[in-house]
Parts: sequence; structure tokens; C-alpha cells
Amino acid sequence: EPLAQSTRLTAQVSASRMEVGGPPLQNPTASLTYGGRSGTLQVTADRVGIVDTLNAAGDLRITPTKNELRLHQLSLGINGSRWSNSSPASIFAYSGALVVTPLRVQSPHPETPSFQRLRLAGTISGRPTDTLSVDIDNVYLPPFSEITGMAHTIGGELDGELRLQSVWDAPRLVGDLSVRRLSYDRRVLGDARLHAEYAVQSPDLRVDGSLRTTVARVDSLAGPDLVPGRARTVDPNRISLSGRVRLPTSMRADAPAQASKLPPDETLDLSVDVDRADLSFFRYIFEERVSSVQGYATGPLHIGGQFRDPIFEADLSILNGAVSLPLFGLKYQIEGDVE
Repeated sequence: EPLAQSTRLTAQVSASRMEVGGPPLQNPTASLTYGGRSGTLQVTADRVGIVDTLNAAGDLRITPTKNELRLHQLSLGINGSRWSNSSPASIFAYSGALVVTPLRVQSPHPETPSFQRLRLAGTISGRPTDTLSVDIDNVYLPPFSEITGMAHTIGGELDGELRLQSVWDAPRLVGDLSVRRLSYDRRVLGDARLHAEYAVQSPDLRVDGSLRTTVARVDSLAGPDLVPGRARTVDPNRISLSGRVRLPTSMRADAPAQASKLPPDETLDLSVDVDRADLSFFRYIFEERVSSVQGYATGPLHIGGQFRDPIFEADLSILNGAVSLPLFGLKYQIEGDVE
């Protein structure tokens, strides 16, 4: 119900920590002034998930048929990068739907004369045709990589689209993501692609992806390396992946109507077609024991089990393989089949 024309309200709220169903807010503050069915709202926080600082300000308008939040300012600090909206956007709340006019936030790209951009627009309702979309353009990955706390930097540039349909009835999420020049520890692994689908009727996330390298040497890379300090090597990978991942209960939208197609004690069912996979990545898995790994593998691979205890079933062939174990002063040459 809309607030009455005569309603007047002024409020200021602050806390050291607040949880409202999503990531906790650190040191949030909110200021609201309302009267005559219109008002202003300002929200700040020191941390929300991966966001270091949040500052948002807008106008409210309440009518008998709809409620509108006109967002004039949105500023996000993410690991030293500043993201802000390029123009005002509105969020309309109706009795059976939530409509977002295009909300665009952008940040200067660190390596190219362009902007990183995120765009949110669409409708949230129970109708299957209504869609809320998130478009991702030219997002530079290293600042987000540092937030994960991984030992080495993930490089590359992310593009893609996420589409959320029928949110209030039977949510369905479809995502298409690609990473140009994906790298780890300044090693270019290739161009990555991922398609994912999730529907509330099933607890399984369906995935399909690939990793391809189109060049063999660093000096053959055209354009920016998309990693701080420049790339130091290229791993010639050609890998395809498809299968299912059973989501944890906390990540599911609702109790699924269908049972998982995975065995009860497993969360992974991934088939990997390895045309060529550089073995050097095993150095990071066994970093304390291995100083260098070389060679590559080819063949089919299945990954089952659970995230923390995966089970690998492989029929791989290793070519030109070698591994050094500095703790024992040993170096092995490896060649042949692995089953």
C-alpha cells in the first residue's frame, strides 16, 4: 500500500554490521527523508562482499500504482578500482513485478583506452518471459583475483551475459561467460568459454566449457597481455568440458522437484576432453614438493567425487614429460599412458 500524502519521515540508521539476506554489510549507514510521497535516500557501507566501499544516493517517489527509486549516484570501490554509474537509473516496484531500467556502472580499464562496464536491466516477476539481465564487458580480472586470496594472480578480460527468468515462480539462470587471455601466475592458459544453466526444479548446475590457446609464444600475443607485469609464457592448451555440478543446499533457490542425476555421495560429474593440456600447472598443485614440470597430456578425463575430494578417472597419454623433486634432488622423465 502506498504511504499517505500527509506522511512525513526522517530517519538515520547506522550499525557496525548488518545482514539482510546477502553478504554482511560492514559499518552501514542509511539516511532517509520523506514527505508528500517523495523523498531522498542515501546509503553507505565500508564493505559488502567483494566491494570495499559503497555509496549510493537517490530519490523516492510513491504513487498508488508504483514505487520508484531513482538512483542518481552509485559508487563502488573494489580493490583499488572505482566503479560508478554513468547515468541515473530507476527501479520500479509494482504489485507483481520489479523493473530495472538500464543501470550501468563503469571503471577505466587499466591496460586499454576503454572502460570496464556492467549493465543491469530487465524485469523480475513470476512470468517465464520476464528476464533480468547482467551484461559484462571488458572486465579486467586481476583486481578480483587478489580478493580471492589465491597465491598467484589470475589475469584476463571477462565478457558475458547472465539471464535470470521467472524469479518469483520457478527461477532459471542461464549464463554465457568468456575470458580473453586467461592466465595464472603470468602464464597464459588460453581463451576460456563457459555456458551454465540452472533451474529450480533440479539441484544440478549444467556446465559446458572450453579452453583454447591460439598462439604458442609470448611474442606472438597481439594487444595487451591483460596481466600485471606482462605474460612470461604461453601454455598451448586445448580442452573441452561438459557435465553437471550439484549445488550446495545453501545456494539453491528452493527445494528441487527433481532428484539430482549424480550419485548421492558425489557433487561432480564432469567429462573432460583433453586434446592438449600443459603439465606445468601441476607445479602449483604440488608447489611444496615440485620445482618444475614439463610436457603435456592428451586423452579423456572424468572428474567425479566432491569439490574437496575429487575422483579422477583418466585415460591420458603423457608426451615429453619431466618433473623435478628438489627435496630429494631427483628429476624424472615421463612418457606413456596414464590410466
